[in-house]
Amino acid sequence: MLNFFRFQIYIIALCLPLYLLRFKIFWIPSTALELMIYILFALWFFKRKDCFKKLIIKNRSFLTPALLLFISATFSTLLSRNLIISAGIWKAYFLDPLLFLIVLLDVAKSKTHIEKALFFLVLSGILVSIVSVFYLLEGNLTYDNRLKAFYLSPNYLAFYVSSCFILGLYFYSEFTGYRKFLMGISCGLLLIVIYFTKSYGAYLGIGASLLFLIKRHNKKLFCALLLVVFIIAFFLLNFSFKSIFSSHSFASRLMIWKSAFYIIKDHPIIGIGPGTFQKYYLDYQKFSPPYLDWAVPYPHNIFLAFFSQTGVFGFISFLWLIILFFKNTLLKNTPYFAYISGAMIYILSHGLVDTLYWKNDLCIMFWIILFCGIAKKEFKRKAQ
Repeated sequence: MLNFFRFQIYIIALCLPLYLLRFKIFWIPSTALELMIYILFALWFFKRKDCFKKLIIKNRSFLTPALLLFISATFSTLLSRNLIISAGIWKAYFLDPLLFLIVLLDVAKSKTHIEKALFFLVLSGILVSIVSVFYLLEGNLTYDNRLKAFYLSPNYLAFYVSSCFILGLYFYSEFTGYRKFLMGISCGLLLIVIYFTKSYGAYLGIGASLLFLIKRHNKKLFCALLLVVFIIAFFLLNFSFKSIFSSHSFASRLMIWKSAFYIIKDHPIIGIGPGTFQKYYLDYQKFSPPYLDWAVPYPHNIFLAFFSQTGVFGFISFLWLIILFFKNTLLKNTPYFAYISGAMIYILSHGLVDTLYWKNDLCIMFWIILFCGIAKKEFKRKAQ
């Protein structure tokens, strides 16, 4: 039966973009991704409920901050100015990942299982990139010539495929023969898509991640070094630092971050509730010059997003999980943990200027990567 649940985990990892398929169950909005997670958890709980208590105790060092984050988000939701909006975000970004995580903790028994989940995640990014290339060839771009494919924003596309690119480099380093060749082609495809999203945050995150990886494994990452040189050359040839820091995008972010700090100052304990940043952002306009951007659902910073919307305890829980992650991964000098660390470094680096995690597919991806770095498993090649 565990093999069946593992297969469902792999399928969900492959199908994360299906959150774009939206519908209502009676009056409650939902997505195809959510429905897959609920079915998985219900079947798992029906078959494995006897091991639930043991699972919680065994993984308490991981689940304690995860549950604290969930509880913080729950209280913030219940006290939110707009309960309906916050409840929807709470369900998609906190409840769904927790249910998925519990099943993942139980059924991923070995490194083989974990690597398969990561591989299907990378495969999902590759499939998204293939579709995106067709949009690119057809000239189906945004008004400012950025590639967004079927996502609402070029940044959303960049968010998703960039983490897959870093993880894809891991499989490229591990594979041999034709599989190595195919993964190399796939990583190149991912890189092309990232380039045409013109997401500076993605360039920053990938650059930070690759610099970390180069430091850990110089010989195996010569190609990554070339990529870093390419990214630097791209900036030097096409932009000046002055133009970046004086751009509309950067100036707008400064205003957004300033408003976020005011919001946190006034709501430090419980936060304002998930999904309500837009309303508070508009209310706090009086503390700033006229905004450059008015439609701002999140504060363009992953840390400010957690602090403002889940309060100080949610923020501490998030930092706790990150510290646990790097405490485990940085002490292990293996390619697996190096690339997992690289993926998280990408998320946090890009998260300085954009709001990663706060999206249906990205929150599940975040917890998969977090699990792969923290979970206490017997890392053997053969499945147990």
